[in-house]
Amino acid sequence: MQSSRDGPLNNAAAEPALVCQDDLSSCPSRSQPANHVVPGDVDLKLERQPDIHAGEEDDTPLDIGLELQDDGELSAEEIQFLEEFPRWEKEQEKVIAKLHALADDADSTHQKFTKTSVVAGSTSVISGVVSVFGLALAPLTAGGSLILMTAGQGVGLAASVINIVTDLMENSHTNNIRTQSNQLVPPHDGTFQKDTGGQMASYVRASGEIVYKCGTSFEVIRKHIHALRLAKAYPHLVPAARHLKTAGQVVGPVGRHVHKAFKDTALVMSQKALLKSGACTIFSLGYDTYNLQEKLMELKDKKVTELAEELRSHVLELKEEIFQMKEKYKALQQKKSLREGRLKKSPLKGAKGTQTQLGT
Repeated sequence: MQSSRDGPLNNAAAEPALVCQDDLSSCPSRSQPANHVVPGDVDLKLERQPDIHAGEEDDTPLDIGLELQDDGELSAEEIQFLEEFPRWEKEQEKVIAKLHALADDADSTHQKFTKTSVVAGSTSVISGVVSVFGLALAPLTAGGSLILMTAGQGVGLAASVINIVTDLMENSHTNNIRTQSNQLVPPHDGTFQKDTGGQMASYVRASGEIVYKCGTSFEVIRKHIHALRLAKAYPHLVPAARHLKTAGQVVGPVGRHVHKAFKDTALVMSQKALLKSGACTIFSLGYDTYNLQEKLMELKDKKVTELAEELRSHVLELKEEIFQMKEKYKALQQKKSLREGRLKKSPLKGAKGTQTQLGT
């Protein structure tokens, strides 16, 4: 897609001392890509002139690339530049406004997704706390422990799904903004080019992760609900499970029933296994708490996204380019005015000279 930046930048002609003389070959500037085709099939480039704010010794506008010559004629390229510059300038102002809007959108959307992540983080912390209490109550009450462990698994699953979906939606929105930015900026600049070819892979990976977490959590929840039902239906299995935790084994058919009823639950875990599971749960809770704190700080500080910084940085480059082109435009206008003034004076001088000859 052709950028709106093509225009007077590629059509303006400087004085002969500033235009490359190798068969009118292009002299690409710092921010202009090579091989632009100017309107009217004129292959001409302007050298990037020094920034007048960069400490150059000469500080007149003419030093940026145009020298006025009292007897110089405006070339076709210079006339074309004067005609097209106002239109080009308006187009660049529109591009700048759109880039500003995209940058603001990137920041505001990031804030919204950060709030969602805070909610998911809080849910994950709650899940960890509930699970810790469920493990702690295992030696005391079978029903309370199973209920808390089931609730912890369900809440943790919800938090995980929210986090995955939030990250996926934010990445998708960021790629959408990059696509719009690339439509405003020439692709060869590569300012906002990112590898978005793996977007479909991201969807597949996120879907697989959700399916895996749901399957694992549902299996744990199913086992705990099954154990809770058996504990209520056969109350004598609960004391046997407690004896199994302390003695290490239960002899006879009751022992087999206990293992089958409370398999993979905290009720049949040994003291060592229970402590190990509790340590892992506490570590996971601490990690979730740290992430939640980081998200809260990011939300409070209103952190600017990397994409928004890139967009605003390019806006500054466009403004600098517009400033330099405007100085060239003013210099050409001055040259044109001097030429028109000289043409007006010439007939008057000729008329005065004729009157003088007739008088003599």
